Amino acid sequence: MEVKKPYALWCHIYQARGLPSINDNGMIDPYIKARFAGTKAKTKSLRNTQNPVFFQTLEFSKEIPEDLRLAPSLLLQVWDSNMLTGIPVGALRVQMKDVKVSKNVNYNPDETPEWQPLVGIDGKGEMGEVLCSFLLIELKKVDQNFPPPRKIEPPLRKAYLDIHLVGLRNLIKKGYSNIRNPYLQFDLVSTGYGDSIKTPSSRLPAPSNPNYLERQI
Repeated sequence: MEVKKPYALWCHIYQARGLPSINDNGMIDPYIKARFAGTKAKTKSLRNTQNPVFFQTLEFSKEIPEDLRLAPSLLLQVWDSNMLTGIPVGALRVQMKDVKVSKNVNYNPDETPEWQPLVGIDGKGEMGEVLCSFLLIELKKVDQNFPPPRKIEPPLRKAYLDIHLVGLRNLIKKGYSNIRNPYLQFDLVSTGYGDSIKTPSSRLPAPSNPNYLERQI
């Protein structure tokens, strides 16, 4: 007979990198959705980045089999917020038998996250990586009150990035459209939408070999 126990599951989502480009601008507007035991939660959505930073914890409280080998898996999926089709662009499945378990509801460790590979919905391909960690906490009842997870965002400091923009060479057109007035855009994303800078467009000495000769800070 299958015996069930109440657990809390914490999913610490730090960041992702190398996500596939989805939008026409070669970027993606990503968020991560977690599905566990019939419920779901998701992170905030970020704009125009293949390397999003989330620093969020997604929480679940569910009754699952005491034998964690029989427990449902956690499914993490990366979605594009502007995508009209209902298809995720990458996924990670986590088995509960592989997740650390705590019997103390006050246990709130500084867990070391690990980079985990993302695959396509068919279980194949390389769709980037997600930096994450997980913790199962044994409860007395599903609606038990206990301390919330600690904040996982590290201390931040003000910094400047000095970019020297010289030019581009040997650009290749996409599809049937010719390169006309190319420009460069840089996105520095933190926990919000981040900062963006872009150059004026240039077609000199040629659209496929533009010069910019700019400095941006």
